[in-house]
Amino acid sequence: IIEYIKKSKEEGCKLVIFPDLALTGNPPGSLLKRPDFVKACGEALACISKHVEGIGVLLGTPLMGPNLDMPANAIVLLEDGQVAASIYKGETCLQEQLAFEPMIYKGVRLGIMLNDKLMADYSGNSNEANVKGIKLGEEPDILINISGIPYQHGRQSGLVDKGSNIAKSISKPTIYVNQVGGNGELIYNGSSLVFNKDGDLIRTGKAFDEDLIVYRLNHDRPAIASPKEDISWAYMALVLGLRDYMQKSGMKKVLLGLSGGIDSALVACIVADALGKENVLGINMPSRYSPDHSINDARDLAQNLGIGFRLLAINDIFTKYIELMNGSDRTMGDLTEENIQARIRGDLLMYVSNREGHMLVCPSNKSEAAVGYTTMYGDMCGGLALIADIPKTMVYSLCNYINRDRVIIPESTMTKPPSAELSPDQVDADSLPPYEILDPIIDMYLEENLSVDDMVKRGYDRHMVVDILNMIDRAEYKRRQMPPVLRVTSNPARLANDSPLVNGFRWTKD
Repeated sequence: IIEYIKKSKEEGCKLVIFPDLALTGNPPGSLLKRPDFVKACGEALACISKHVEGIGVLLGTPLMGPNLDMPANAIVLLEDGQVAASIYKGETCLQEQLAFEPMIYKGVRLGIMLNDKLMADYSGNSNEANVKGIKLGEEPDILINISGIPYQHGRQSGLVDKGSNIAKSISKPTIYVNQVGGNGELIYNGSSLVFNKDGDLIRTGKAFDEDLIVYRLNHDRPAIASPKEDISWAYMALVLGLRDYMQKSGMKKVLLGLSGGIDSALVACIVADALGKENVLGINMPSRYSPDHSINDARDLAQNLGIGFRLLAINDIFTKYIELMNGSDRTMGDLTEENIQARIRGDLLMYVSNREGHMLVCPSNKSEAAVGYTTMYGDMCGGLALIADIPKTMVYSLCNYINRDRVIIPESTMTKPPSAELSPDQVDADSLPPYEILDPIIDMYLEENLSVDDMVKRGYDRHMVVDILNMIDRAEYKRRQMPPVLRVTSNPARLANDSPLVNGFRWTKD
């Protein structure tokens, strides 16, 4: 923050605006209950204030206020080395009003938006940004929104539309300042926006990178095109989310099971980009059911990326389990024997993780996690579920993006049928519908909250829909035991609305 205050002064700026809760990271959660944390926030704010001479600073921070038992989310205006004004954000604003709190700086009336919902509606439908009947009172010279909105793939154009509608409705320049960086499961993409009074987008910040945007009030600038959000944004989000997760956790090295399949291939590419190839180790653990091409694909990928590679065959260990539990070396071919292979692999990966100090990354994708097609204490092991919010169909899109200039992920990995390789000739299609059908149903249920009837109207078979929804509901206990998940496609506003862990409600086919 101090560095960017200095940069802004060098640019001749009179006011520099930082994102919501920029001082602490967003959200600070239960840290606000700790007196030592609250004290540290105050000390940091005082330290920043010492550098505020000849420039104003608008900053989001927790702040104690009158009649408050703990700090609240506040926006402070720093001027001449001290807090010149402060306001507190809350949920008291009416949905149909663009409520704001005024601040005066150097004769300029700043309208600080308090109703985050107008910008942070995660539906992606710009028409739902209701800006009719706006009550402004004393009109601001400029409207400022510093809401920290987590990234959700596919929503950027809707966000731009909403900002444009707000600026156009009040005929005032409008600034939206967003955070950038990973904060646990949430990822912020930056991409701050500036609109003129006509609602034209005239400035935008970098995506997934820190940036300084200089805007001169009432200086006309030509309209620019809205940044095009494509599959590269999802990839950049995952890279940034992992990098910040590791840095903030004090970890440097990552370990993953490199099976030769497409999920682990995508994970390997992300971690190599985020942390450097020298900090990544891939381990291939073939069983008696693993074809030679899986080993070769895993080795070729590791060579293409330049990451470490190790081979740990599990057949002898698996045989010992069979002899111990079955009383002979004869297999029964049931789910128990399939799962124990995944758990042997999980044990070996955790052994290496503990011994060599690598964080294990879980390779489960959103499609598998949603319906429970994962093995607890097996492929669900790890400190972070890197792609557990990426549907299987999107996994393929991301891998095609990685291979856009040259082949990094082997072609055979991209074209062979997905398989857990836990029984002879096993493929995912033995247990699941095609991912082209499964993924849209998962999205309609988890993200759009559609009913079975709504899904049937879109052309999906009722029996299949009901079967999938019941699979999703029954797998809640598994999802609760997954490592933290980097959120890229899920609606962050709904993260706290999980299904009850145990319930008897089931969908019916009637």
